[in-house]
Amino acid sequence: MCELLTRWKSIVSYIRPFSGVSLLVVSKNAPVESIALLHSNGQVHFGENRVQDLFEKASSLSSDIKWHFIGHLQTNKCSLLLRVPNLHMLESLDSIDLALKLSDLMSREPSRTLFVLVQVNTSLKPTQFGLDYRQFDLILALVKAVLNSQGLVFTGLMTIGDDTGDCFDRLVSIRDRLAECSPECKLLCDRGNFVLSMGMSNDYRLAISKGSTQIRIGSLIFN
Repeated sequence: MCELLTRWKSIVSYIRPFSGVSLLVVSKNAPVESIALLHSNGQVHFGENRVQDLFEKASSLSSDIKWHFIGHLQTNKCSLLLRVPNLHMLESLDSIDLALKLSDLMSREPSRTLFVLVQVNTSLKPTQFGLDYRQFDLILALVKAVLNSQGLVFTGLMTIGDDTGDCFDRLVSIRDRLAECSPECKLLCDRGNFVLSMGMSNDYRLAISKGSTQIRIGSLIFN
């Protein structure tokens, strides 16, 4: 457990000098005891990629934890996802149909909101989900669908990088184009609140240098 804390603190110390960069701990393979330890030392945001695992962990851990769903979400899992206690953010929205399904469910709880990131496939790898980065009109249409939805709060973009910095450059470019086309996106940028979730255990330093505002780290902490 001491080694776990040491690895976590090392990453926290690395990102501290970078203004506006936050750490999402990816806890998908971690036991609840490890999550609880990190939370007791100040880590608030945790991410899971399976709805059932997220539901079970969230139900058994502190209500102060802010949970992010980072996996591919199927429409038949939306109801269970929204039952997750303290669900804070969905980072993998990739279709208007999914946005409409979530919005319909959220409309039944008018006081509830869910922060949302649109996932963009910037590498064009067939194993990755997300909208094709070259199809800007589709990305803009999905962003507008979220902005006009019930309960969903558009907050930014998410991507998975490759071995170069090209994927991160592409996501930054899409953010800038969105700011030109959407007053809401421009306001997010002007206020410094537009989230760019990019960078994982193997490339988070590169992602930060390219403009990431949130890195997603799992294996460097738990393995």
